[in-house]
Formats: sequence, C-alpha cells, structure tokens
Amino acid sequence: MKKNILFVFLFLILGIAVIGGATYFINNGKFEKNSHVTLPKEHFETGDAMYVGYEFSWKGSGYPTLQQVEFIKKDGKSLTQEDAFLIVAFIDETTDGNAIGSANEETVNESGLKERLVPINNYKLTSDTFRMVLQVHYDGDRATDDISDMKITYKKFGVTKTETIPFGGILHEQE
Repeated sequence: MKKNILFVFLFLILGIAVIGGATYFINNGKFEKNSHVTLPKEHFETGDAMYVGYEFSWKGSGYPTLQQVEFIKKDGKSLTQEDAFLIVAFIDETTDGNAIGSANEETVNESGLKERLVPINNYKLTSDTFRMVLQVHYDGDRATDDISDMKITYKKFGVTKTETIPFGGILHEQE
C-alpha cells in the first residue's frame, strides 16, 4: 500500500513539473521594437506608398510563427480600410546590409528590394532579431489616425498568442 501511495505521489509531482515546464515555455517570450522611423506628411503627397523598416527582437524560448499584425490608432481603435492609413506588413529578409530604412515605392521597386520582402502571415522566425517593413499609404490629415500600438498575433508550440507593443506613430511634424 505504501508503495502505491509513493508511486501516485511521484507521478503527481512529475505531472505537475511537466505541466509547469510546458506552461513556462509556451508563455515565455516577448517582442521588442529596437528602432523607430517616422516620416513627414510631405513624403506621402505624391500618393505613392512609402516603405518604412523597423528592427525587432524576440526574447524567449523557441521561435514563434507570426500570424498577423494589427495596428491600433491613437484613439484606441483598430486601423480599418476607411482610415487615412493603409498598411501592409512584410518581413525583410535582407542579409547584405542593404535593408530598407525608409524609401518611396519607386526606389524600392527599382532597387530590387521588394523581391526580398516576405508576407508576414505564417512567417516562422529563425533568429532572435528580424526586420519588419511596412508598406504605408497615407491619404489624410487626421492626427487621430496615426498609429500608437501594434498588435502581433503569433503561434508558439501550437498555441496562438497576442502581444501589443507600443509603436509611437508613423508621422512626424516637419519643423
């Protein structure tokens, strides 16, 4: 009888340790934005898109698969098709140091950099750092439409998670 109780006790301890470890690895991790670029509204006057690059890092166990990126405006609402901004997020797989900081659509197309941009949906990270490039169309003058936060949905170890990161806007006033 004592052996059965000891066996059950050890089995429970082992089960709790396995569940605790799995929970830790699934929940351990966060994204950090390491660089920020803003553009004056004048850059958008031609109606062409601007491409803006941001450095990010992943701090945690395993490498997540990015599912989607959503942008939150200063007024707290999600960006929609009716807003002044239209943003498409890409991963920049540039490895030769010729990454996009900020550039207009013509420059990105002519330099061949657009071919190195990969859609963010289902992109599996393979390192602790990555570069996200936003293709930004801006048509308006509404300050509340500027971006305050970025919500990243990702999958890690089969579990879908969401993280909101302070973004800091795309526009700045030119002095």
